[in-house]
Amino acid sequence: MKRDVAVIILYDSKKRILLQSKKENQWQYFGGGIQNGESPENAVKREAIEELGYNLRDSKLIAKIPMRGRYEGHMDVFVEKYDGSKINLMEGKKLRWFDQKQTDKLNMSEHDKEALKRFFDHVG
Repeated sequence: MKRDVAVIILYDSKKRILLQSKKENQWQYFGGGIQNGESPENAVKREAIEELGYNLRDSKLIAKIPMRGRYEGHMDVFVEKYDGSKINLMEGKKLRWFDQKQTDKLNMSEHDKEALKRFFDHVG
């Protein structure tokens, strides 16, 4: 099945990233499917509100990554520095901040791991 998605990598001043777990011990970004006629930018803004109650203000596209497996398509990866606003987990089981060293050991999909690499290359 073809499905394009848009995700946000929120990061803090220590370059830690916020991830969610929907299944035990599997971590992923916040985001989801791009609806018909919707731009990736609007999709990621909508998903951030739906999943976190968080309004993106200055997200930047850093990568378009092919996805393989259950869904075929691509993932638009956006980043934004977290502004300290309140976050409410509205989907998933839990959320947590991770630094780069901690992310090396996480159970993530291959395209999510590729997005991590691009993120850390982007922020230095």
